[in-house]
Amino acid sequence: MLEFGSKYLFITLLIFSSFFSFSQETEELERIYTILDKYSNSDSYSVNKINLTNLSISKRQKYIVNLKAELKEINTQILAINNTTKKLDIELTTSKSIYEKLIYFAFLNRYKFNSFTFVFSAEDVGKIFYRLKYLKLIAQYRKKTIDAINFIKSELANQALILNEYSDLKSTVIEKINNQKTVLEADLNLQSNTLTELQQKDTELRNELLYKEELYKEILSFLSGNIKSVASEDLVKNQNFENAKGNFSLPLENGIIIKEFGEYKHPVLEQIKVKNDGIDIIPSDDYNVHAVFDGIVSQVISIPGSNRAVLIKHGEYFTVYTNLVDLDVIVNQKVSENQIIGSISDDNDELAVLNFQIWYLTVKQNPEDWIKK
Repeated sequence: MLEFGSKYLFITLLIFSSFFSFSQETEELERIYTILDKYSNSDSYSVNKINLTNLSISKRQKYIVNLKAELKEINTQILAINNTTKKLDIELTTSKSIYEKLIYFAFLNRYKFNSFTFVFSAEDVGKIFYRLKYLKLIAQYRKKTIDAINFIKSELANQALILNEYSDLKSTVIEKINNQKTVLEADLNLQSNTLTELQQKDTELRNELLYKEELYKEILSFLSGNIKSVASEDLVKNQNFENAKGNFSLPLENGIIIKEFGEYKHPVLEQIKVKNDGIDIIPSDDYNVHAVFDGIVSQVISIPGSNRAVLIKHGEYFTVYTNLVDLDVIVNQKVSENQIIGSISDDNDELAVLNFQIWYLTVKQNPEDWIKK
């Protein structure tokens, strides 16, 4: 009984961890949906909006797949519990039948003999001990039969509790799947509408790509001009920066990455590939941009259509924050980790995105290798 109780506790913990896992998976989806909902009534359509919608669809589809896998596992567990319950019922019926026969036999023969007469009517001493042992075994067998009946009843009660837990979890998962399907359908409609609108803005989209290319050239030009012999001070800063790899916070608190580093197909313009020199991050609620590490503001770049970019030097490493509308720092100013350096737009008509980059001299780095997972 103790062993089964421990098993029940273990399964309860598994169910709790499943709920906790659901909570973690839904948290980001809720934030994405909140942001999308904010701009749902806006007439403004942008590549950022379609990227966010695509991210929502991708994560929601994956979440539904995970929920269905969880539901399948729950059904497997419920089937196993039902099978165990059937076996226990059979064992209980058998044990009760055996015990009833023992009691009935004892009742029928209650006047024919008693244990005293049975033992001492033996022919010799050896058989007396044999009969005593026989009576002891009979008593032990009766006790074990009673214990077995009680144990099986206890296990049946625990199985019922576990089944109830799994049934509740199953209902929760089914409800979540249906809710996610409903929201997914809305996301797909938004994706279709956004694509339709953006396909009519060919020139505007191509200009956006030109702005980004111009910004890239400006950043690369500045970094190329800063290549020089390595100072001992820079080596120390390099080491400090590298030691923090994998521990940087996102420059936007509670931000969501909607586009990763690297090259990919343009979401609207066919036959065109675009490269992301960093990662695109949208804010959940806080539009302030924070420095990810101690450094010095080396340059502020202004490009039409891209707002402004701030470059912070960390030895031979540079972090770049683009698309800022308001700045709280100036060139040559020292900044500390997590210090606010500016903000991105919180315009309700346009989805604001921060592009965050990391460079080692003129070599681009994948920022996701540097931030906390």
